[in-house]
Amino acid sequence: MSEEKKVSVLVQWRRRYRGGYDAVTMVLYIALVYVWALGIGPLGRDFALMAEPERLPRIVRALWEVELKIFGANATPYLLLNLLLLYACMLLIYRLTNRAVQGPWWLGTLAALFFMANPVHSEAVLNLSGSTDLFPALLGLGALVAYAEVAVGASAWKWALALALFAIAALASPMNAGLIFIILLWEILIVEPGARSWKRPLPFATLALAGIVHFWPLLSAADHRFSNLFAPVYFVAYPLGFLPESAQRFHEHPWTGWVAAFAALAVATLIYWKARRRAILFGILAMLAIRFYPGDRMIDPVHLIGGGQLLLPTVFFNIALVTVFFRMMDHPRWRLPVVSGTTLIVIVFFCMMIRSELAWRTASEQVKAFQAEAVKAGEPIGVLPDYRYFRTAPVCLSESIQHDTPFSTRVPHESLLALHQLHATPLHKTKIRTEAAQWSDDKVKLWIDCATLREAAPWPYDLLRSSKTEGAACVVEVEPKSGALPRKTLPLTPPADAPVP
Repeated sequence: MSEEKKVSVLVQWRRRYRGGYDAVTMVLYIALVYVWALGIGPLGRDFALMAEPERLPRIVRALWEVELKIFGANATPYLLLNLLLLYACMLLIYRLTNRAVQGPWWLGTLAALFFMANPVHSEAVLNLSGSTDLFPALLGLGALVAYAEVAVGASAWKWALALALFAIAALASPMNAGLIFIILLWEILIVEPGARSWKRPLPFATLALAGIVHFWPLLSAADHRFSNLFAPVYFVAYPLGFLPESAQRFHEHPWTGWVAAFAALAVATLIYWKARRRAILFGILAMLAIRFYPGDRMIDPVHLIGGGQLLLPTVFFNIALVTVFFRMMDHPRWRLPVVSGTTLIVIVFFCMMIRSELAWRTASEQVKAFQAEAVKAGEPIGVLPDYRYFRTAPVCLSESIQHDTPFSTRVPHESLLALHQLHATPLHKTKIRTEAAQWSDDKVKLWIDCATLREAAPWPYDLLRSSKTEGAACVVEVEPKSGALPRKTLPLTPPADAPVP
């Protein structure tokens, strides 16, 4: 067989089996990136959701309760199920992107990889309860892909499937309350002018209204301020988080946030004006429209905890992004730089996600050690410091002994000093001068390096206004909310000669 014929056969095989080939490739990428997650235990919100699954919407709660019943105290199956849900999301993103962009099919793979490795929503996979974020997102993506197929060519079974998926998605979670806006945007911006129909979205609008009515108490109680609705989507494109001083500056001077928002809007407008691809406008508007319900968890601007609520915004941003790359490739000289540049971005995202997983593993090990010491204490303890977050990992020591779950035992305690953890070995690196600490029956006085205190202060990071003297120690007095100081504190323990309350 000649070389030309071999190439021709290879191209034909690639076109015929491109979907299966890309699906297998995505499995390999998931294995490469998330093998480091194996061994991570429950952290942060996991304990509360295990103890109180009734706080979840009914459909999502059903899946979570099945997980708890089957998996019990074995952390690995929870993570494997999260990865399975993530993979299913990637397959749907692959299909939705290619329907929207109408370009080479590898753009769908690229959008799926950007989604898979974006650390802004790492908790959706690394939390054992991550399925409570992934499952609603999967249902929403399934409904959108089904609608896209109906718009291409309607048939009875496609209509039935699309309506059924949309109904389940709308009733599964308030996070999907904005799906009807996405369908309208799809009809206006993606469907070709001659094939558009204003009647097609009507039954979906009825189902969306039913979902909104069902979740109205949650929707009406949500924080719909501009900063809570749209500011977090910035981290979809910049998944590094702010520096603590930047976060405090935005909190203290809200006008700076408006300046940043208008700057981002101007950049997006300029890109669309130059590219003139409708899929770009669709992705940007859909990213904002899906935030009709912003979620019930704060998204920390430094550590990105809470970012699991940004799964669907990330999908639509990626559609817009790969469309920009596709438009750039119209120029022959840009084709190779775009391919090599996007490959480099994917590699960087992979490394960022692996770094995040290693932080979660460190946090998991520390929480297990803390839990063992807390149970061993056999009496109420003071959590000092109560470490909150370590990079993108929710250490949240006090939460780990708040409930009786398959992974934890409830220990009476009091959180005495909330600080973020800056290093993998917290007590060695936080520069808390334990030898100079002064303990009494009603308070403890600590000397903490001022630079450390500014970095470790939790939201709204207002301790940043403390002394600016580098190397100096800030005096922190810690008192219990009521009564005397607990006899024992962890992970910082009082010296042997400290007074006993």
